Amino acid sequence: MISDKPEKFVLDDGTTATTSAPIFKAALVELYRRWPTTVPFEDLLTAAAAALNFERERQAAVRPLLAALLVRDYIANLVAVHCEPFPFVLQSGERPRASRLALLTAAQQSRVPTLRHRMVVLPPLDRAVLRLADGSRTAEQIAAQLSADDGQLLQQVLTENKQITNACAAVSDSLHRLARAALLEA
Repeated sequence: MISDKPEKFVLDDGTTATTSAPIFKAALVELYRRWPTTVPFEDLLTAAAAALNFERERQAAVRPLLAALLVRDYIANLVAVHCEPFPFVLQSGERPRASRLALLTAAQQSRVPTLRHRMVVLPPLDRAVLRLADGSRTAEQIAAQLSADDGQLLQQVLTENKQITNACAAVSDSLHRLARAALLEA
């Protein structure tokens, strides 16, 4: 990352980007580390400069370079620019609540919109959990409801994944994935 050697970065849709600018490589690593949250420019600059052990003067000198590279890659649809943070949470909370649009869409199909304005395809368990995550139930209540509604689905998940030992663990794992996919709101 510190060298000027070109490095390739691969986006989740398969798009690739190559850069040799150390500050930009460090920034892309930081964006990946914090995904799916947004990162204010000053925080991104500070984190990237710290990863490269830049002093304050050097950080100030690379500020316009990082800004220019981000704008260039925004125009090329490789990075996104936002005015404010997205309204999703990274942890499910006591009574997890999926976005209304995701709830409505999941009732009809497995491909649902996220709160980052992207589409994701949900596996059967995640889709079933999302449909029950309306803010009125705890994770344990979601597991109980899912067991009553579709015990075969839970049994299949438990059979396929030996690390998950019960319905509550399966639902907890699913809620974690839903949060990381930006499908749960505060």
